[in-house]
Amino acid sequence: MHFITSEPYIGHFGIGGFGASRRWLEDEFARRDIKVLANQAVEEFAPGEARLKDGARVTFKLAMFAPAMKGVSAVAHLGNPRGFIPVDGQMRNKSQKNIFTVGVAIAIAPPEPTPVPTGVPKVGFMAVRMALTAARTIAAEINGKAPPSPYEMNAICLMDMGDTAAYMSARPILPPRQSLTLRKAVWAKWMKVWGRGRDIRREDERRGRKQPGLLTHNRRRPGGRRVEHRKGRALHGLRERPFLR
Repeated sequence: MHFITSEPYIGHFGIGGFGASRRWLEDEFARRDIKVLANQAVEEFAPGEARLKDGARVTFKLAMFAPAMKGVSAVAHLGNPRGFIPVDGQMRNKSQKNIFTVGVAIAIAPPEPTPVPTGVPKVGFMAVRMALTAARTIAAEINGKAPPSPYEMNAICLMDMGDTAAYMSARPILPPRQSLTLRKAVWAKWMKVWGRGRDIRREDERRGRKQPGLLTHNRRRPGGRRVEHRKGRALHGLRERPFLR
């Protein structure tokens, strides 16, 4: 198995590394016998073969490919050459103050140049915080109040690793950072599963109905922990998180 990445090294993440992420991921990939090809860009695909820009060819039976992203074409003229839009701390466009942008659409300059361009990740946690900041800014403007504090681009990410997971948090996501946490633990796996279950429950409540084919029952395990099982989905979510106490 091969992992082909534009990063200068595994664990760079487009943010100049994340604590001991390089050494940690090199060990994890080696343990799973995954070969890493860093500083790479894909030139083209042929049947059963990926052709890289440096001339190397990698054969495969199954390939998963994530292409470089671009901004939304309708507003690309407001952004950088890739169409991503620069914003200030309140998520306003820097030239058109009545335009707000959040999530993947914003422009974040990488902390350092890399041989192969590698973008800064914009995880879901960041998108939610950006949206909250934008909404509060708009509400403050309508009500004649002071704008909220600028969003500091802090991030939390739960990285699924099969039978376990990693908890990653940074404040802010780009160096220099005030705080950084990188931990591999089973409880991080349960955080991810529980979070997904919570989102589904909230959507069910919002709709006022259960999803078709979705059966729910509750029972208690030893120790008084209540566990919800949902059939018809690959989900077993804890309604309480005793492992975080």
